[in-house]
Amino acid sequence: MMRRILKYMVIPVVIYLSSCADLLDVIPKHNLVGQNAIVDKTTAINALRGVYSYFQLSNNGYTIAHWANGAYLGGLCTNEIRYGFDNSLRQFTLSPVGTNVINALPPLYNAAYCIVNAANNVIYHTNLLNNISEEDKIEIIGEARFMRGYGLLTIMKNYSHFWNIDSPYGPIIRETPTTLETLYVPRSSIRDGYEFIIEDFRAAVKDSHDEQISVFRANRHVAKGFLAETLLMRGDNGDAAEALVLLEELTNQALSPFRLGTSFATLFNAANDYKNGGETMLAQGRLNAETIETYSTRTSSTLYAGYSKAIASALYCIHQSPDHYNELLVEDARYPYTWNNITFTSTTGVEKTDMTFIKMWRPEIQCPSFYMRLAQCYVMKAEALYFTGATVDQVIEPLNTLRARAGCELLVAADYPNTPTGKSLLRKAIVNEYVLECGIENSCEWYAMVRLKDEHGNRFVQYFNIYYTEEVENAMCLLIPDVDIVANKGIVIQNPFAPTQLIQ
Repeated sequence: MMRRILKYMVIPVVIYLSSCADLLDVIPKHNLVGQNAIVDKTTAINALRGVYSYFQLSNNGYTIAHWANGAYLGGLCTNEIRYGFDNSLRQFTLSPVGTNVINALPPLYNAAYCIVNAANNVIYHTNLLNNISEEDKIEIIGEARFMRGYGLLTIMKNYSHFWNIDSPYGPIIRETPTTLETLYVPRSSIRDGYEFIIEDFRAAVKDSHDEQISVFRANRHVAKGFLAETLLMRGDNGDAAEALVLLEELTNQALSPFRLGTSFATLFNAANDYKNGGETMLAQGRLNAETIETYSTRTSSTLYAGYSKAIASALYCIHQSPDHYNELLVEDARYPYTWNNITFTSTTGVEKTDMTFIKMWRPEIQCPSFYMRLAQCYVMKAEALYFTGATVDQVIEPLNTLRARAGCELLVAADYPNTPTGKSLLRKAIVNEYVLECGIENSCEWYAMVRLKDEHGNRFVQYFNIYYTEEVENAMCLLIPDVDIVANKGIVIQNPFAPTQLIQ
């Protein structure tokens, strides 16, 4: 069990002070504290582990947002837990002020920049050490650069116009420990944001450790997966080819520490949740006292309780309109192992039965949160193959690997002729596989729906979310919490929002 500490962190607008159990060492607030805290290899490693603490936030925090936001924007879920915020996501009607934003947005925004700043402290102060080996220094900094890239990618995915490389609405890039003197920094462009994140991930692939210490820690192979995803999201010249090299390595058993599960039916058994050498590349679980209490009573609608309709008054459940997601599910052999009914008796003596997202729902504690599984790399490999000019047989091969282990009907190359319509159908098959294999895990399906288009140039999100139109293009990401915009005195600009939206 890790020791209890206090963590001090500056984020882009104000200085936040928080305390969190089960961390390893001081995450410094400014250079002087960092200089005192990171003085040798042991304290550098402890501070590096402490960066991961920001995954473990309260029930409105980081873990829920990384999967739920994309599921709502993509139209896969309906109803809400987060104060109506979820329906605002699904309908692209977020406003920059109001209770929804105040309650639902800051935890993710703040946590992502806490990750960035904590990683910057490790990078900066470890680099100054002269009492550790160069090999150890490079490895520690390499993993810290992954975490900084991951934090900035979270901002890119959630608060930036990630779909438009020419957009000025990128993340705030912070590459040194934040101080009062460096507090006010303008947003970068999307192009510059992607370049910075990609360079961090490239450094992590090159320098971080090779072995899988645990599913709770990144290594060079995890960095390969996130680098490949970021390259596909950017979609610039040569990005698909670079991504393909990485994905070929990750799906090669001789080069990768990860292995696909043999059966989708047993993949999400609790015994597999945190197993090394399996399919899970990076994950977190909920281990704090609040979650333990949630699962001992089974009456709360917070966080993972939201996976189940059976136990909450505010519910996460499959969206019923349009029918595309439901039609895909019903025809797919993975359906009963993704959503299914559960029955139990609550502490009040009431027997409840209803639909539950059983990929992640566990009746006790430690519900997993999958930041990336190897299966996602197979789908990304198909996408990278498509955009590097591979044959249809080559593109569908990794998709069929996943479909075969689930007992699904295999894709046939003849169904995707070399015509505009046939190519569009092939891209649609890739998006569908993101949805069916990885949907509502880490929002990767949402980013695929946005970046991939049909033969008419329309984003595939239109097939899943009835509220999506070209008029809401500016509303496909979250809004920066308005308190941060005000505090930055005009230096940080807000994302535009759809013209049909009204201030709540």
